[in-house]
Amino acid sequence: MSQEWLLPEEFTDNDFEDYVSALLQVSGMFVERNVKMDNTLELDVIVTELSQNESPSTTIVEVKSGDWGLEDVFKLKGWMDFIGVNKGLFIYSTRRKKEISEEVKRRFMELGVQLRCLPQTLSEFEKAIQILCNEEHVTVDEKDVKIWMITQRIERKLMNFLSSLRKHPGKKSSLLENFKAISSNTNEHAELLHEYYRMIKDKVFFLNENFEKLKELCRECQKGKYRVSEQCVSDHSKNQSEKTGGIPEELFERTFYDCEFNILQISTYIEHMARLSILKTAVGLMLCKNWKDSYEDDESIPKSFYGGLCTLENESYSFLYPVFWQWFLLVFGGFILRDRENEEFEILSKKTKVPVEGIRKALEVYDRFFPKFYGSEPKPWFVDLSNELKLVSLFSCVFQGVGVYYRTLLYGKPGDVKSLGISDRRTLDYLEKCYHLAETVFNSKD
Repeated sequence: MSQEWLLPEEFTDNDFEDYVSALLQVSGMFVERNVKMDNTLELDVIVTELSQNESPSTTIVEVKSGDWGLEDVFKLKGWMDFIGVNKGLFIYSTRRKKEISEEVKRRFMELGVQLRCLPQTLSEFEKAIQILCNEEHVTVDEKDVKIWMITQRIERKLMNFLSSLRKHPGKKSSLLENFKAISSNTNEHAELLHEYYRMIKDKVFFLNENFEKLKELCRECQKGKYRVSEQCVSDHSKNQSEKTGGIPEELFERTFYDCEFNILQISTYIEHMARLSILKTAVGLMLCKNWKDSYEDDESIPKSFYGGLCTLENESYSFLYPVFWQWFLLVFGGFILRDRENEEFEILSKKTKVPVEGIRKALEVYDRFFPKFYGSEPKPWFVDLSNELKLVSLFSCVFQGVGVYYRTLLYGKPGDVKSLGISDRRTLDYLEKCYHLAETVFNSKD
């Protein structure tokens, strides 16, 4: 039976953090979450504002759903100074009983920290977005707030599950009941994925310059370490093919046609997050003046990246590409419904500010930055699964399922995949499998 995926009306700690992140996403920001430095600090949310012809602007966001003291605000200011960021945002909920005086808020604002109190319930999202953006007439779609909260909950559950596979591979959980082990080395693969995920999320963030960040990301790419999915199937020696990203064909079909929940659903998500991190860092570098001076004669970065950056420099809306791809992968699921392509492009344009006529260029950026080859011939990242579905290859079916659910909110009945009017049976079957996989992760109790 079709139904809407339920979010709580009143938020717990994790829910409130997801809610704040979702509001920032729908306001046009590039958002990163839960970035850690060893055991020293953990940043709840990092917001990057990308503007044409300006260096990226970073804001550190601390989120408190319960009670807190001014020492927490001072701690945020200390983190800002330690990292070298001059903008901070301290978000707290109406659950806090004691009011903060305007004088205290003013003094903190002089230090670069803004304090904002948001309502604790989803029904007040319009008021919350106006307070968060400090504007009276900001309007957003409730569906967008909800879908970002859903995406963030699913991401958190997958990463918690990955952590459980690392530390407690035999621990009972609702996700484990659906998980299909593809080898006897699941905990080792989980450790590999965790290490790589933390590298692209944590280590790179704390490097000082975008050029150094890009070098670190490229260094891992050149090692081949970013192809973590191949390493997760390294003990499968038969029938491996470049056409399937080094994944044995039978396992590829189980994972990407039958939507089996296995380690590759996590590894392919992490690989695409690495590419997104590279794209965001490259755009940040491109927006800085004299970036070519840093780049000159440095052989640690592939020539394809240099060519890609030069191309980006000549495209009017390339500064929006990181936000575009964050929406495209994590909300739209990395696919386009071909019968609705014009409508899909219009919605993508509205959400990301990339004009409709620039959408195709934005979608081609993967091929420019991350060229892949079968033999000597370059192959595009986008493949036609059928006459009705075009998708980016080797992307987790879990997040494709989020994209399917989002389409039911846009075009059909919430949770009813058949209401999308897909005529090709094979395409409909595939979308339903993706949908049910995402729904399983979303509703799991892990």
